[in-house]
Amino acid sequence: MKKNNETISDDLDFAVNLSEIIHDIGPVLSAQIEREDLNRRISHTSLDALRDGGLLRLFLPRSLGGLEAEPLTVAKAVEEVSRHNVAAGWAMMVANVSSWWCARLPNRGIGELYVDGPDTFMAATRGRALPSLKDSTTSMER
Repeated sequence: MKKNNETISDDLDFAVNLSEIIHDIGPVLSAQIEREDLNRRISHTSLDALRDGGLLRLFLPRSLGGLEAEPLTVAKAVEEVSRHNVAAGWAMMVANVSSWWCARLPNRGIGELYVDGPDTFMAATRGRALPSLKDSTTSMER
């Protein structure tokens, strides 16, 4: 619940700033799509652009160096990034949701996870990448 117009104004400024950051890194993210599709993983270039723009710490509390954004603001930012590069949008969402969950840990746990700073992010996978639709055979035929 907003307490005064200044807080609402701050939130609007924050959203505009996020939009400007995403607009600025959009061409970098878009340029990585073909490479990322071939490698079946997000590029270091895209991750660096997201990290440098502060887009991987939107849910992280300010006390840990994060931006402590509201969920709707984060969802809109992920959508905007995804317009430039879907893999980057996905990685951004995963990193932010991870920090959202981690922020609910006891202080000791948070301190251990973020000992290296606010740009720490977590993601994991099980299994292996499946062939893209561009491949001539499906995984069932292999």
